Amino acid sequence: MRGVLKARCGFACAYCLDIIGRSGEDVEHFRPKNLYWFLAYSPSNYLSSCRRCNSSRKINRFPLEDGYERACDVAGLGLEPRLLLDPVIDDVENLLRVELQTKQYNWVIDPSAPNPLKARAAHTIEFFRLNTDTELRRARIEAIQSFFQEVLSGDPVFEQRARRRMSRFTPHGAAVRSVALQQHPSLVPSGEEELQWHVTNLFMLLQDAIQPGLDAAFVTMLDYALATIRADPPPPVLASTVTAWYDALPIGVGTLADRVGPIVSELRTADQHSRHVVDSPTSTQR
Repeated sequence: MRGVLKARCGFACAYCLDIIGRSGEDVEHFRPKNLYWFLAYSPSNYLSSCRRCNSSRKINRFPLEDGYERACDVAGLGLEPRLLLDPVIDDVENLLRVELQTKQYNWVIDPSAPNPLKARAAHTIEFFRLNTDTELRRARIEAIQSFFQEVLSGDPVFEQRARRRMSRFTPHGAAVRSVALQQHPSLVPSGEEELQWHVTNLFMLLQDAIQPGLDAAFVTMLDYALATIRADPPPPVLASTVTAWYDALPIGVGTLADRVGPIVSELRTADQHSRHVVDSPTSTQR
């Protein structure tokens, strides 16, 4: 499951966008399993979260509007008036943006967003302390300032590095992307570019990790991450495009496609058996 989430969320917490690993990494249940027992083993309810957001802030809480009862089955989930944004199914990118005028680079709500989502967004910002956690804010400011330095350097190599900072799969990439859309929209990468960079990063980690004596569990996680992307790439990237990437990456005595092929078959079989319990799209990119 960690590999599947690494494919979907990359190296950023699904809630605060900070780097996974700085405060620990958890397989997070969006709706807590103590409150929604029927989602305890539903992959569509899993997110990759830093330990600070999961264990210190969200814990076993899932706030709803006052006076409403929780859903007791999958069919009732869509009627729940939840107060937290779901980074999988809510259009977060068009709902939140980084405010540039204060130089603090805080998350604010887009004025054009629908009113019901505005309330949800405001609660999420406060719940996860997105603008009040000093360490988190500093990390976000540093990522954005590094982006500006690279863009203004005039060096094509640094400009390409700046574009990679906008990837949704990188820590604070969504914040950098928000800034770029406001000031440097021509530099914003396509979805295909983002995914290819993500695949390249995972592949390079795998090449380093398969050395004798290193962490076998980490290798397994990377294998499953790469297989997940191959089995079900996020739109708008085509499966044939990902196949071509994997066929061109040599590893061991074959290619990356050969290495992850058996896992791809396993994942597709598992997906067919679990479709009846999935309550949200599993291939939606954050």
